[in-house]
Amino acid sequence: MSSCRKDLQPLTLSSGSNAGLLLARYLKEQKAEGDSAGIQAREELLTAAASIVGKAGDFYKAAFEQRGKILGGLPKTFHVEGRMIIGLGASNVLETGLTLNHLYGTPIIPGSALKGLAAHYCSSVWGVSEPGFRGPSGGYYKFIFGSTEEEGFLTFHDAWITPELR
Repeated sequence: MSSCRKDLQPLTLSSGSNAGLLLARYLKEQKAEGDSAGIQAREELLTAAASIVGKAGDFYKAAFEQRGKILGGLPKTFHVEGRMIIGLGASNVLETGLTLNHLYGTPIIPGSALKGLAAHYCSSVWGVSEPGFRGPSGGYYKFIFGSTEEEGFLTFHDAWITPELR
C-alpha cells in the first residue's frame, strides 16, 4: 500500500474530477494515534471531494437528461426532509462510506435502497389491512417485489441528484 501512496503523492487533490474516486483512492496519510497529519489528510480529502461534487457540470447534466429519455421522460423530483446519507456501512478509507455514482462521483440513492423502502412501506402499512401485502409471504407482495426464485413486477432504478442541486 505504501507504493500506491508514493505514486499518488505528485497528484494534488485539486487535480481530481470524480469525488468517488478521490474518496476511494486519494487518502495520502492514514490516521494514527496522536498523529495530526492523518486527521489533516482526512479533512483535506473531504473538502476536495465536496468541492468536486459541485463541479460535475455539463457532462453530468447531459447524462442526467439522456438517462431520463431512456427511462421514458424526465423523472419526478423528490426532496428529502433534513439530511440523508446512504452507504455508511460500506468499507471506505475514511471508515465511513458514502454511496456515489461511480462514473460521475455524485451522490445517489441505489435502486436497492428504494426497493427496500417501498417493500417496508408495503408490508407495514398496506399489510396491516390486507395480508396479501404482508411480505415476504404475501401474494401481492411477491408479485410486486419478487422473491429469491422469481423477479418482481417493478424495476427500481437509482435516484440521481438533479443537476441544479449538486
